Amino acid sequence: MKTRSGSGGSAVTTTYVFDPFHRTVSQTTSGTAGRTTAFTYLGLDITLLRETVDGKTDKDYQYLAGGQRATQIKHKDGGVKEYSQYVTSPRGDVEAITKDDGRTRSTYGYTAYGSDTSQMTGEDKPGAEGEQKDDYNSFRFNSSRWTARRARTTWGSATTTRA
Repeated sequence: MKTRSGSGGSAVTTTYVFDPFHRTVSQTTSGTAGRTTAFTYLGLDITLLRETVDGKTDKDYQYLAGGQRATQIKHKDGGVKEYSQYVTSPRGDVEAITKDDGRTRSTYGYTAYGSDTSQMTGEDKPGAEGEQKDDYNSFRFNSSRWTARRARTTWGSATTTRA
């Protein structure tokens, strides 16, 4: 599946590749900041274990015994690993992520219909209008994957645009 945003020289095309289980296995973005992200899952399950950007490990995920996402490990330059713990609502919405010392790294807010960026703080707080920045945490409403560059929540091969 391909999506396109912008026009002319600033146009960006994002290509998604799905496996037979409707899981996103790669996402390639064109343009000046073009890159390819590969996703590694636990066997045949939808449990995401790792994100690799242009062949380099970017994020690893750890889970509790019941399958709830517990920890994100972000791989920084120089081999430094940055740990974050998820704070979720009973329905699975990510409400915050904390640093390894327990201090809040980022918080998230929601309406009945999904993400409300005006309620976000910290690492994932939206920047100036039109500013392109990578998500620190990609999981948000109902623990679904959020792609800020495209302002979309992705559930396997189904994608919903958020205004």
